[in-house]
Amino acid sequence: MKKHDPTPDPLDREDLNQIGGWIKDLPEEEPSLAWRAELNARLEALTPAPKRAPWWRSRLVWSSTASLAAMGALALFVLRPSPTPERADLGGLTATAIVNAHVESVTRHDLGLATATDLKADQGAPELHYDWDVVDLDLL
Repeated sequence: MKKHDPTPDPLDREDLNQIGGWIKDLPEEEPSLAWRAELNARLEALTPAPKRAPWWRSRLVWSSTASLAAMGALALFVLRPSPTPERADLGGLTATAIVNAHVESVTRHDLGLATATDLKADQGAPELHYDWDVVDLDLL
């Protein structure tokens, strides 16, 4: 079976001269503007109209942009350096010294050895003492 060769055989020189003569004998015509306008109208009718992008694609772009902006703002808010609190100058006092002073004050108060300064601090807020035999519990 012979294989089909789609390329034609090359033309001889005589054939090329003959074709050249035919082309020279053709009358030269300038295409009219009406013909060109008609051709343009037919081509426009054959050309499909450009499609708009689907509505969800633009929403996807805007929602992605908004999400990215929100995540960026959140990242800046979370990762921003927090201001360092100012340390109060306690004049050499430490937490241990403050706790020890409190324990000593409470112990003195419990033993009845409180000083005038301790008693003055206690008088600031009077204790409420109820006589439970008289108090109506529903009113409390």
